Amino acid sequence: MPLEKQVIIKILELLDANILNGKSIRLQANPFTMKTKYILLISSTVLALFSFTKNKPQEKFTPPGTVKVGNFFFMDETEISNFSWLEYVYWTERVYGKDSKQYADAQVDSNVWDEPYRSHYFSHPAYREYPVVGISYDQAVEYCQWRSDRVMEQLLIRKEQKNNVVIPSILTYRLPTREEWEKVAQMPYSDKTQKSLNTKYKDAVKANFHSTDPPVEEMTTTAPVFSYWPNELGIYNMRGNVSEMVTERGIVKGGGWTDLENNIQIETGIPYTKPSKSIGFRCVCEVSFENTES
Repeated sequence: MPLEKQVIIKILELLDANILNGKSIRLQANPFTMKTKYILLISSTVLALFSFTKNKPQEKFTPPGTVKVGNFFFMDETEISNFSWLEYVYWTERVYGKDSKQYADAQVDSNVWDEPYRSHYFSHPAYREYPVVGISYDQAVEYCQWRSDRVMEQLLIRKEQKNNVVIPSILTYRLPTREEWEKVAQMPYSDKTQKSLNTKYKDAVKANFHSTDPPVEEMTTTAPVFSYWPNELGIYNMRGNVSEMVTERGIVKGGGWTDLENNIQIETGIPYTKPSKSIGFRCVCEVSFENTES
């Protein structure tokens, strides 16, 4: 058996074992340096993990990459990262080819940056966990559809492998509405986190906004998506780091690293017309268990 095939089989065995044990696994490969065509990228945004109870599996189901916000309604724990977008780009290349329109449409616009970020922000492994930027509204919408399809695909495979698993009949990732975004952004810190921020971290920077006007790229940039403190739901960077797209085209929310914090309120809708080095997004996810069979 060829070595590449052995490696893939072993990876799938590891994934299967970790899924069944309720653990997460991330396998990273750098497609810019590896020569083998067998590269598997797995991120928490599409890897479907299962946490079901025997009697009410629907109540414990959480779509990958998200936390529960309401009844069968979820939001991403973080902004979409370069790693997650790279997974999307690589999948598109493998399925449609490098010369395809689909592959071209999935490319980020690195020209939103000056050097050295133009050459390194998306492609260098050091920035894997930073938020993806330089993408358009249409690209974000297409990613949401792709992610919905891939997660549902994994769920159906698991259902086929283990017939007693209950999976959603509908699972849809999409951009949040302004109202949905604002509702989560208004959530406070947990009591424990707030106590720490009032004492131990009283003077700490609590969000990635800019301290000078205009911003100086050499002085600061985006931060990794798990930076700072999450709100009481466990969601990071609803304000600061990158402004986030919503369903309303041409409007972003929350402000980013190029904005002054005092200029950005939760209700503020920031207009934009094109990809930017300070605009990214996160998804919400709706699920339904209607007409499902155990």
